Amino acid sequence: MTRSIEFKMIVSIVLFTLFTFGLERYQMSLSIKKQFIDFKKSKNELLINTITPVLGLNFSLGLDSANKEYLEEIQAQNKDLEFVSLVDTNNNTIYIHNTKELPKLEDKYEYNYWVKDIVDEYTKEKLATLELRFSNLELENMRKSNLEITTNIALITIVLLVFFIIFTKLIFKSLNELRDSVLKYDPKKNNFPLDLSNNKDEVTLMRNAIISMVNKITAYTEILDNTNSLLEEKVKQRTLELEKSNLELKKLASVDPLTKLYNRRHFTNSSEHILEISKRNKTPLSMIMMDIDNFKYVNDTYGHQFGDKVIVSVASTLMETIRKSDVVCRFGGEEFIVLLPQTDLDGAYAIAEKIRKKIEKTELTLNEKVISITVSVGVAELNILEDNSIENIINRADSHMYTAKQSGKNRTCISA
Repeated sequence: MTRSIEFKMIVSIVLFTLFTFGLERYQMSLSIKKQFIDFKKSKNELLINTITPVLGLNFSLGLDSANKEYLEEIQAQNKDLEFVSLVDTNNNTIYIHNTKELPKLEDKYEYNYWVKDIVDEYTKEKLATLELRFSNLELENMRKSNLEITTNIALITIVLLVFFIIFTKLIFKSLNELRDSVLKYDPKKNNFPLDLSNNKDEVTLMRNAIISMVNKITAYTEILDNTNSLLEEKVKQRTLELEKSNLELKKLASVDPLTKLYNRRHFTNSSEHILEISKRNKTPLSMIMMDIDNFKYVNDTYGHQFGDKVIVSVASTLMETIRKSDVVCRFGGEEFIVLLPQTDLDGAYAIAEKIRKKIEKTELTLNEKVISITVSVGVAELNILEDNSIENIINRADSHMYTAKQSGKNRTCISA
């Protein structure tokens, strides 16, 4: 029995649509699995990043029992947790939970196994090790189901593809051109060569319908590409803004807001490193510590606003006098500290005297009244054999500064 062109074309389109649907379903199953793994990984990562700061805080406060209760609560809330272990740096087990015999490490997915150090937020000292292992039963069930569905769809797709080829060969030879063009078509390259025709026969109408569909796909692809480009640009711009903000925050955390000098936190972080370099290279290292004389009297008499002006003035003098290799910090209140690499005691004393005399000559005015300020200075040098930390030098410089205070102020001392 002879079939009409309409029948042949309808059957061919239906088979082709089913084939395309089967392929898309297979790709969708892969995408779902990937999204599932990404979701589980993000969920597990969020969980461990949430609980580790709490554990670190409890350790810092000496609340080991609180950590145990907290982990028990976490395990109760997350039924997919198969194993939880918290061990301190002395290999003492704080908490352990194990629901069953676990597979070997290499058999687990990366999102199932987490080991993270618990560290003190301020000292960065390692306090304990947290180990979490999650069940992969949900993924295994999903993989099994997807495998069965994919296998069935693959078999059906192969059968439909055979029928599609058979029916396509029965259609007019003019459709071969359309077929070849569709198979070679790439929306991103926009390489579809056929144009709409004015003929009214059934084959041409179907041909024109497919060409129109391809043109829409091309247009949508272009819109999608443009949208993706805009999103990538926005992400890039946002990333740059975040990096800039992080740099500014890091700078603010290490700078004294009043004087714009480095603060004590920065000095603590950098001084030990400088000390180690000097000891390793056997080069001299000296320190200047100074305190503004009678500063409490200045604050009480002229007000805190003028006191801030005095502190800023001393800071400006320091920045004008020190070398680029030196590290100057506001150590606290009216105290300043200068670390002088590759500088012996005599050199440090000369620099300290230069700073002291320059400050002595500085005159500040308040309500047309000229007010002079002075500083007491202590100088100390690194003892390579005895100084194990920067605190040793600080203590000696502080002691010498105290001697300067007791000896009448406005002077520099290098011995107690």
